[in-house]
Amino acid sequence: MYVNRDDKKTKLISIRFPLALLKKIDALVENGCRSDFIISATENELKRINAKIALEKSFGTWSDENHPDLKDSDAIAKWVAENRTAYDYLRNTKGE
Repeated sequence: MYVNRDDKKTKLISIRFPLALLKKIDALVENGCRSDFIISATENELKRINAKIALEKSFGTWSDENHPDLKDSDAIAKWVAENRTAYDYLRNTKGE
């Protein structure tokens, strides 16, 4: 199910959609939810594009020389295990 967007300001727009694509949407999306489906798909695509841009901007920021402690998969697994243990400890003691 798609989120009801009645709480947000909206604007009615006119766009052209290929009929074959509309038929596919209508076959999968329950009656009356086409707009919510298209809005949700658009939001997801914008998130994907923004994530791609962020990855492209950050390309080259990692340097093996700056992280010799993470030189191979065993070292990475050790780091993850240590940090999970510390996180679990903090999470479990916070409520006490």
